[in-house]
Amino acid sequence: MLLLSTAADLYWLGRYLSRAQSLVSVLLNAFNEATRDNLTIPLSMTATGSYYYQQYSAFNETSVAAFFLDGQNPSSVSACVASLRADAQATRGRLSQDLWLSINTLYLDWQVAFLTQKDFADSFKRYQTLQIQLQELMTKVEFEPDNQVQLFINIGIGVEVLDGLLRYSLIKSNGEIDTTLALTAIKGLSSNVAMLPHSIWGNVSDCVDRLQHFTTQTQSQAMLLSQMTQTQSSTMLLQQHLQDLTKALSDVFAH
Repeated sequence: MLLLSTAADLYWLGRYLSRAQSLVSVLLNAFNEATRDNLTIPLSMTATGSYYYQQYSAFNETSVAAFFLDGQNPSSVSACVASLRADAQATRGRLSQDLWLSINTLYLDWQVAFLTQKDFADSFKRYQTLQIQLQELMTKVEFEPDNQVQLFINIGIGVEVLDGLLRYSLIKSNGEIDTTLALTAIKGLSSNVAMLPHSIWGNVSDCVDRLQHFTTQTQSQAMLLSQMTQTQSSTMLLQQHLQDLTKALSDVFAH
């Protein structure tokens, strides 16, 4: 049986793992086609535009890459990696040795690489390497032998995937969301939360049910997908349901 504090650390481990993976992917996509609009996406997703311009006068791929390497930036890749490792360290007694060593190695490799950055080419290569390492961690989570450990990490991953999708969609003028990924994340959350005892996690379960209801309120999935991609209103409603879920989780973890 997991302590709630341990469950919370595992949940956040999953969130930071997914957040780092998402942010690195967005950054690499922006660098591959470094237009002003593309470089703005990671700043908008992390709501760090104002902070960026306090640190840099130039706006280009070199400065954006450096900004998200900076550990003093709480929304940086470096901050995500540090938080991921901190949560893994806090739950080390429950993690498999393989998963713990992989997370710790990733963190140490990142620190060494950070100290040896010379130019944009170095930064780009390091982001590419980190992307591979994060995907390998995701695979290791799938094979984590402790079912409860895997469960709470996966809940964190599911919440963060959905949050990232919504953030990305809301910075676009039409508010379109990748509904295939959104529905997959919601289904995964529903399956995972259903495994928790209702006596403790009832409010969390109710929030997930509302998310699930939103995806099934029309008679066919095709109608839903069409409806969800037409306006920002559905995306914003889904975001509110997700906020309710994260609050419900925080309330349980706080007890």
